[in-house]
Amino acid sequence: MKIVRIVIISALTLLGFLATVHAEPALFRISDDDTTIYLLGTVHLLDPNAQWRSEVIDTALREADAVYFEADAYSTDQSAMQAAVMEHGLLPEGELLSEIVPEDDWKRVTEYVQERGLPIEIIQPLQPWLASITLSVLSAAESGLSPTAGVDFSLYFSLNGSGIERRFFETVDEQIEFFADLSVDVQIQLLVESVVHADEGQQLVDDLLAAWIAGDMERVDELANGSLEADFPEIYEVIILRRNETWAQELTTLMVSPGTYFVAVGAAHVPGEQGVLNLMREAGFAVERE
Repeated sequence: MKIVRIVIISALTLLGFLATVHAEPALFRISDDDTTIYLLGTVHLLDPNAQWRSEVIDTALREADAVYFEADAYSTDQSAMQAAVMEHGLLPEGELLSEIVPEDDWKRVTEYVQERGLPIEIIQPLQPWLASITLSVLSAAESGLSPTAGVDFSLYFSLNGSGIERRFFETVDEQIEFFADLSVDVQIQLLVESVVHADEGQQLVDDLLAAWIAGDMERVDELANGSLEADFPEIYEVIILRRNETWAQELTTLMVSPGTYFVAVGAAHVPGEQGVLNLMREAGFAVERE
């Protein structure tokens, strides 16, 4: 769940122009003498016609004893997620979003919603972070993007009947709390950003996905993490850095267990000096691109 740049950065959404391209995203191998971890930076939203699977990825997946995802957001029982959203995403009873967003900014939000033929009432009861996500999901849908076509979703369900264990770094509730715990000012900033710069996000999506599809993770890091760190340092710290450090620690522990594992997390978490790959390299493990 990401808004504007965060949707773009952490989901790295694919557009229709990639639908006819056979993608071979970068896959990395982290290893020691008796343990191998394959790490794939993923795209959470995708054009349903996009083709991204490669023999390299499929072979690594078949070898895995277990596959790690960020969180179990794909199970058929969505009641826990819905309960968490209700708990953390709604304003106190009787409060309205329009009462906490500055007047001029609220006018922009209202215009954006109404231009899409929607009643403004749909976001009035929501916390700013959830309103931002709601508008971003609507925008993604307008572009033909779907979470059910995303890499994570596809990998998750491709494991059905395989006997390969699914494991998760976080709970859905924890992921929601990342956003719910942001300061109100930052949440409002994100909401306004999701409206004011919605059109500008198109070019960033194009650039990011051109880099992702080419396996240019250095460029992904520059476009994704660079802009997020500059514009939203609080979010960069919470959404990217802390999680990278936590996941790297868990993977370091996993390296003690002989076997082969496959890790699928958002592509923005993989590259860069503070990315999972480099953290594992600094921990003393061999890191290679497949």
